[in-house]
Amino acid sequence: MAVMAHSLLNSVGVITGAAETMKLHWARLDDEVKLELLEKIIAQSALVSGVLGDLVRSGSPEVLDVLDHLTGDAG
Repeated sequence: MAVMAHSLLNSVGVITGAAETMKLHWARLDDEVKLELLEKIIAQSALVSGVLGDLVRSGSPEVLDVLDHLTGDAG
């Protein structure tokens, strides 16, 4: 679980950093750099999706409780 959490945090950090760079420096970035940043966002988003899918498929009670909380389905 700790490895998955680390992977998620790392990927979200990359996504956030790339998006913030694009937002702050859009006009100064050439198209090649913009494309590289977008590709990083897409790749890291796929990793996050995969890790979250693995967590959901694990059926761990802790994971399901967190998902219930996040979706407002908590009893």
